Amino acid sequence: MQERKNSLYLTEEEALKLLKNEIGHGTDGRVLPYNKKELLKIYHEYLKKQKQKNDQFSDEVKIYHKKDLKFAKESKDAMYFYADEGNGNYIRLDKVEALTKAIARQPEIVLSKLPQRLLYIDGKVSGCTLSYQKGIPIHQFMGFPLPFKKKVLLKTLEAVKELIDHNIYPIDLDNSPYSTKSIYVNEKGIMEKVGHSHVLVSLVPFEIHLIDLDGKSTIYTNFHSDKFAMDSYASFTRLMKEFLIHLDLDEELTEEELENYYQNLGISDEALYKLTTEQMNYQDLKEFIKNYSEHKRRTR
Repeated sequence: MQERKNSLYLTEEEALKLLKNEIGHGTDGRVLPYNKKELLKIYHEYLKKQKQKNDQFSDEVKIYHKKDLKFAKESKDAMYFYADEGNGNYIRLDKVEALTKAIARQPEIVLSKLPQRLLYIDGKVSGCTLSYQKGIPIHQFMGFPLPFKKKVLLKTLEAVKELIDHNIYPIDLDNSPYSTKSIYVNEKGIMEKVGHSHVLVSLVPFEIHLIDLDGKSTIYTNFHSDKFAMDSYASFTRLMKEFLIHLDLDEELTEEELENYYQNLGISDEALYKLTTEQMNYQDLKEFIKNYSEHKRRTR
């Protein structure tokens, strides 16, 4: 294994050994332990190219959706990075350049860990390294007292805001182990739940860690985008609905049923509209969390 400041070089044999200890499997790639400080993320694109060479690289992952019972395609590109061409258009950078630029952003960010190094396998970029972050998935605290949950969400919101302020937009914060999008069909045709929270909570010291800040879960730009910012806050809003309000995001409610559900929270009409349409900005979300009280619930 060769290591450089911004890159890690492995042979195919070394990668095969590490794959035996896989700890995560999603639509972007496989997550493996590397050392006490770093994890490896090997992208499906590389794994598929190796499939014919070695059965241990087999990576047949398909995503199951309850609504349409169809299999979703995996993300072809592992990282999205939109750059301003000066004429209002966006361009998508290739994976190496995108990852390199994302890694270079870390000095700007205090509250979160971005991709750390490029991962090369047999001389080809095949993924990245991620900081190993300890914590308990946020969804495991859903039954905890309201003051604690509000504290968790407010701290999470600050981390999200810092990223957005630096033109980094996490758009999959609502990823949940309870969602149907968290189910995949493995190579044996067996459905398995693989969803996980994208927010980890460390109790001592009390810290929040946003994870999966690479791949299709995060958009990086070199300019501010109101659209991407709203996409991030909408994703946070969905997390808040599930974690704080206990709304089942997979439940198919009519518009009237959903409106009645929200009205029973006892919130203002303005907040109700923004919550329903997921158009809450940072200040809206902060105020909603601070003012939310389960005692305000009412029946019509």
